[in-house]
Amino acid sequence: MKAFSLIEIIVVIMLIGIIFSLVLSSYTNKKQDTKLLTIKDIPAYVSNFSLNKISTLYIYGVKCNSSVLVLDEKSYIELPTFGFHKDDIVLKKDRHGQVEEVDFKERRIVKKREKVCFELKFEKGKFFNKFILASKDRFYLFIPFFQEVLSFTSLKEAEKVYMLDSLYPSSLDEYYRE
Repeated sequence: MKAFSLIEIIVVIMLIGIIFSLVLSSYTNKKQDTKLLTIKDIPAYVSNFSLNKISTLYIYGVKCNSSVLVLDEKSYIELPTFGFHKDDIVLKKDRHGQVEEVDFKERRIVKKREKVCFELKFEKGKFFNKFILASKDRFYLFIPFFQEVLSFTSLKEAEKVYMLDSLYPSSLDEYYRE
């Protein structure tokens, strides 16, 4: 009867440990790469790109689980997925001054028609749309030019600040003058 020596058993256990640690570390890295960014992260994330032209960030897809920054009709940058839920609602002022839900239309994104869940335009790394995002139990107010995203617990609070037009510049030219 032939048995394994103590050294052979130790070598096999060490090899199994090394293989296990390599597999575990690659799994952990992939898990960290797929971490969702929050909606509040959008302005800071997009400002990292040097954008000279008007560009648009789209969150799209049936489950609102894809993100892309379209630089022009021909080029785009794939982005990590932002924590956007298909039940999240974007609110803006209509032409009568009432806050209402924005109905994003289906658009051609990255060469095919997609359901758009969220759209934000940028120029020189700064967004210039003002809106409220209603997401579960939080309400986020995107304030253009200053690149702020304020968080509220009630829609009434968010709407109250949203309606204060006098606090914010109305155009990019007015922002640069100040």
